Amino acid sequence: MAKKEKTKIVHLTERSGAFNTFFKRLAGEHKEVDLTQLTDIRAVLSAERVRLVHLIKLNHPHSIYDLAHKAGRPYKAVFQDCKLLVKFGIITLVSEKKGKRLASKPVLVLDALHLTLRF
Repeated sequence: MAKKEKTKIVHLTERSGAFNTFFKRLAGEHKEVDLTQLTDIRAVLSAERVRLVHLIKLNHPHSIYDLAHKAGRPYKAVFQDCKLLVKFGIITLVSEKKGKRLASKPVLVLDALHLTLRF
């Protein structure tokens, strides 16, 4: 049986001089997130955050610390980027027990993200 692709569609529509964004998950539930500026989309899809998503997909890091190490970036910056990616439904953080502590493992939720601009 073929694996079903998890996709999110982003529609940007101009209303009253600002862009409103609606994220809809195709497979199942529909979640809407309202962004008022196009700069928010640019922030979510920055080069460093896209690189983190790529590293998560290829390397399957065991924790945010492991992801920061593989990215060659400070832990705090990677943690903040991961929180933003979680907020917009691109990744999820799964708690795993490692010895006496809990580690947050970043897991990619989507296979594709489609962006549509409507004017």
